[in-house]
Amino acid sequence: MSIRQKILYTLAVGLAVAFIVLGTAMAAVVLEKTHGLAEETSSVYGAMMRNAIAAFNLDKRANGEQILRDLMPDSGLISGWILADEAGRAVTSSFREGELERGTTVTPAILAQFGMNTKPLTVMSQTGAKWVLRVSSPEWKYLPANMWLILLGLFIGMVIVMGVVFGVMESLVIGPLASLAAASRLLKSGVKPPPIPAGQRRDEAGELVRSFQSMADEVLDYRHNMEQKVEEETSRRVQAERGLVLAQRVSATSRLAAGIAHEINNPLAGVMNALRTLERGNLSDEKKTEYLNLIDDGLTRINDIVQKMLTFQRTKPSTGLVALTEVAETAIALAGPRLNMVRVEKELDDTNVIGDKGELVQAVLNLILNSADALAGVESPRLAIRTKSDGHYGVIVVADNGCGMTPEVKEHVFDLFYSGKEGGTGLGLAITHTIIDNHGGQISIESAPGKGTTIMVSLPLAKMGAAG
Repeated sequence: MSIRQKILYTLAVGLAVAFIVLGTAMAAVVLEKTHGLAEETSSVYGAMMRNAIAAFNLDKRANGEQILRDLMPDSGLISGWILADEAGRAVTSSFREGELERGTTVTPAILAQFGMNTKPLTVMSQTGAKWVLRVSSPEWKYLPANMWLILLGLFIGMVIVMGVVFGVMESLVIGPLASLAAASRLLKSGVKPPPIPAGQRRDEAGELVRSFQSMADEVLDYRHNMEQKVEEETSRRVQAERGLVLAQRVSATSRLAAGIAHEINNPLAGVMNALRTLERGNLSDEKKTEYLNLIDDGLTRINDIVQKMLTFQRTKPSTGLVALTEVAETAIALAGPRLNMVRVEKELDDTNVIGDKGELVQAVLNLILNSADALAGVESPRLAIRTKSDGHYGVIVVADNGCGMTPEVKEHVFDLFYSGKEGGTGLGLAITHTIIDNHGGQISIESAPGKGTTIMVSLPLAKMGAAG
């Protein structure tokens, strides 16, 4: 509800309350006046009755009551009258026979029944008896004929006053506030509001408008400066991020080069030593064969490292329909020699994904071999492998009850050349992560020292009708 509506509502309620109060007060004054007129009419009527009784000696005539009823004039201001003796018994009345019998005791209930609303009047008879006269003169008969016009005039006058008050408030308060509200909306959207006419006034509203306009100028200027500062800071942040990314690349390249150098250095040193020994030429055929075998083994290890690096860099696997059950069974079979002392639990559901079966087998095999290493020395080693579907992904879970991982190892377990076990190359899980990522999947680890490790691989399900 706007302030204009609130003020109109308040004025309307005030008008209604004022009209009720003033109308009630006017009605009270009018009723008091009409009551006085009714009493005055009753007194005049009583005087007329006294004169009639005295003039015609009605209290001594046998049919005086009937004569009195005939003598008393009818009036639009008198509804009826009752004349009673000192004992309160009806002597005569203006009502028809049967309505009030002579001798009936005039009780308050009878007075109310016949509308006797004025004070009782004493009427002396010629014999000295005191009669009591009750007159019914309804007060509403004395209401002014133009009473409704008076109330209508009062209402119209109050409406005019309300209109004048609202017009003054519209000019002095509501108009400036509405202009300020519109200007605030423009300022919120970043547009400079136009000048407000009320700003030329010298009252409180004018001072408020001038203060707002000054504040609007400061806000817009501050906003403009802030936009420039934000652009400058954004540019600095982008440059800093680029520098950070470059530093990370350099660091990653350094660690990658160091890892490769470390992995290749040992077999390469053996090859070089064997070559130097062969160069001396004073070896027996048996020794030459032995050193040639050492050279072959070293070069084979170097070639294996290079092939693993090539697998790590591969980003486009060949795609086809792959059953995760077959992937799990094949990986378990390849790891068979490492699982001789391990109880393997399988729970394999038929779930198909799109991918390279060879790469997925390699990824799962790496997980199984990693678990087999973690189970070394564990009493009652157990390895659980499950395949399932959650409706969106095909899931492979490899869980063991091995030694588990520390938080530090868990944080870096997928880093290239990082290994948490002695003699590890740090390539197995890094390659696994790359394979899963290239297949559009996800891999997560839950592990804690002494509580085993659970690795979950999620791969997008094959759509209906997909072909290998």
